[in-house]
Amino acid sequence: EIKTLSPKSAEELHGMVKTKQYHKLLVVRHPFQRLVSAYRDRIEDTSKFTSQAWIYVPRIFALTRPSLNRSQIFDINHHQHKLSIVPTFQEFVEWLLVIPASKYDVHWNRYSDQCSPCIIHYDFVTKMDSFSKEEEVLLMRQMGLKHLNVSLPHLQESSGGSTDFNVTCQYFQQLIPEQIKALYAIYHTDFEMFHYSPQPYINCAQRKSGLKDMSVPNVATRNVIK
Repeated sequence: EIKTLSPKSAEELHGMVKTKQYHKLLVVRHPFQRLVSAYRDRIEDTSKFTSQAWIYVPRIFALTRPSLNRSQIFDINHHQHKLSIVPTFQEFVEWLLVIPASKYDVHWNRYSDQCSPCIIHYDFVTKMDSFSKEEEVLLMRQMGLKHLNVSLPHLQESSGGSTDFNVTCQYFQQLIPEQIKALYAIYHTDFEMFHYSPQPYINCAQRKSGLKDMSVPNVATRNVIK
């Protein structure tokens, strides 16, 4: 993959942002797919230790299952520090909705809070969830990298496979309409900045529950490559 630069100071970062010596590329993903992917990889996957599970799962259960203690939650007896009990995606979302978004972990933080797309003038913005191989080749050519052995980030494979639309749809079927609308309100800026729509996942919940009139204002979806 393309190596990223690691500036040693704010001044050096500021210089990198303003210079034309470097290409500035932002790769984004549908906010709901990214949220489910983060939950699956950092919370649900018990095959490995993650700091997110260690830190946040007790806080989630303090809200949703307050009778549980830490020894019940983690496999501490075997010194693995892995989850013995996994919160559902609905419990994860319930917890997200009651804490300030400014306290979110970087894995599910909003793009608008960490990528500074309104400050940094990115040369290219592309979508991980709909980027084709042909578009990648075109972008590499535009960046002058076609002769190098580099590639763009792709959907990460977790223990249960990558988190695509169908997988995300299954998780969103656990949610009630109010939770989906509340999530959309939190990530609304990300949806608007990158022309994503929440409606496909609202439709997933509709099909599961049989409810009607769960739509939110439509946001056009498109790839953006300058």
